[in-house]
Amino acid sequence: MQTLNNLVMSLQPWVSLVPVWAWIGVLAVCVIAWLTSRSRVRMRRLHSELERVRNELRAMTTAAMGVGGRVRELERHQRNVKNQTAPAAKLQKEKPAEKKQQNVVVMRPAVEDYSSHPYDYAIQLARHGASVNDIMYQSGVSQHEANLIHMLHTASKAS
Repeated sequence: MQTLNNLVMSLQPWVSLVPVWAWIGVLAVCVIAWLTSRSRVRMRRLHSELERVRNELRAMTTAAMGVGGRVRELERHQRNVKNQTAPAAKLQKEKPAEKKQQNVVVMRPAVEDYSSHPYDYAIQLARHGASVNDIMYQSGVSQHEANLIHMLHTASKAS
């Protein structure tokens, strides 16, 4: 406490020379400078956060566009397979001698509609001895799916 009194006493000649409003002005300038520096730090932090969010949004937009393109590609492929399956089956029925494969099984559903359930049709083909390529071509399933269906449903037939 004594040192504080000594400090005040040593500053008293200076304080008396400068009016009180000047001291208030100096104090206000110091507070404004401190608040400005805090605002700058906060602005830098917010700017870096905004850049991070922009980068994430850009990445998500790119990913969404890629997924959308893939979906369009799959839909186009599905339409092509659906359009090509019926004429190809007719050609196979009309000219089976031209195709030089053993155990070519061409089977189209008589009453049931397998377009909404290609796996059911693929299973029927496998049960009737169709090859993996025939299952893929006629039902529109992928090679891995056709392999799995062929393994599962021809193995059950053999046992």
